[in-house]
Amino acid sequence: MIESLVEVLRCPESGKDLTLAHVGDWFELNGQRHVVDGILQAVGEPDKRYPILDEIPHLVPRWWVKDEEQAYLDAHLDDHRLDWNEERRVEPEIVTDEDLEADIRNRMERQYQLTDASPPLTRQRCEGEIRYMLSEARGTNKLKYVKALAPYVERVDSVLETGGNFPGLTRNLQERYRPSLAVVANIQILFPKAFKTPNRQIAAVRADVQALPFKSGSFELVASGFMLEHVPDWKAGLRCMMDVGEKVFLAFGPNKWFPFEVGHINAPLAGTLPKPIAAYVAWFWLAAVGRRRPMHRIRAILAEVFHVGSRAFRREAERLGGMTRNLFPEIIDIIVRDANAPPTGPRKVLKRFPRLAGFSARLLTTLGMEPQIYYLIDSGAAAGHPPPSSELRISR
Repeated sequence: MIESLVEVLRCPESGKDLTLAHVGDWFELNGQRHVVDGILQAVGEPDKRYPILDEIPHLVPRWWVKDEEQAYLDAHLDDHRLDWNEERRVEPEIVTDEDLEADIRNRMERQYQLTDASPPLTRQRCEGEIRYMLSEARGTNKLKYVKALAPYVERVDSVLETGGNFPGLTRNLQERYRPSLAVVANIQILFPKAFKTPNRQIAAVRADVQALPFKSGSFELVASGFMLEHVPDWKAGLRCMMDVGEKVFLAFGPNKWFPFEVGHINAPLAGTLPKPIAAYVAWFWLAAVGRRRPMHRIRAILAEVFHVGSRAFRREAERLGGMTRNLFPEIIDIIVRDANAPPTGPRKVLKRFPRLAGFSARLLTTLGMEPQIYYLIDSGAAAGHPPPSSELRISR
């Protein structure tokens, strides 16, 4: 963690400023100090302390952390072990793009338990997962977001991405705007190696979007790609993002009112119907099209996805004081004009009939039925939000 990041941090529970109470290993890069491990503490609240582990500050409210993980974190926060690592200068760990690709491949092959005897279908699924993760890491599948933002966001000096396992979207935004501060915040940082680049231009923070540990107005742009539908209280997440950012770009979905749920279940009305009924509809549909899934898996996926309607989202953003712009037509236009995008699936139809694609996008936007939701919100860093309720416990 770059030491200057402390200037924009606040306690996720009380909202108080955070200070570095203890520094263990650290290194210097480009004239700035980076903390490898240490402890952050809320000003005037000695009981509210959070560890920095492997360059990542863990700033999730304590009551939202699973018990077994809390025991691990407490080992680094015990009053009698503040000297668990004396201050020491070290050399930074450097991870190249090739190293990250090898790490991703090794993890996925272990997850799929690949052996020489693995069936071709298992290998095919594993390779598909690897390709997807590499596109996430490089940001190649999110370039369209930056292109859609370009006409409305001229310059940005600070960027926060919420919900990213990889800094792919932030990488693209960084190449476009060259911000002096770029941060990725997620409930779990699953691939910390992705942030150990030679220049350390993007910082990782473990945080939940429902209680972001950043001061109001800390970022000129907050961006999020397909995270909000996994947040139990999406309104709290939206409120927090609007609080810490002057402009907020959100891509999420599928839209509750689009008749076919794409991306999670891939079945008709899966996001529109009550979940007990949607599970049966999805089971019959997937069986009919030859993509059968067990019922317990369908129910588990539906339990993890919270479908939101486009109009309900816009109303909530405007209620919080934001000015909204629906970017779905712009996204479709970019997809149609992208010569490098593979003409497969829906893209094939869109590219073949560009005028129909544009008309359909505008019509669906007017009806509030676009399949995926893309909004730019000018929040002006609206009023601050209160600390989250301890009644909510994250289990993701």
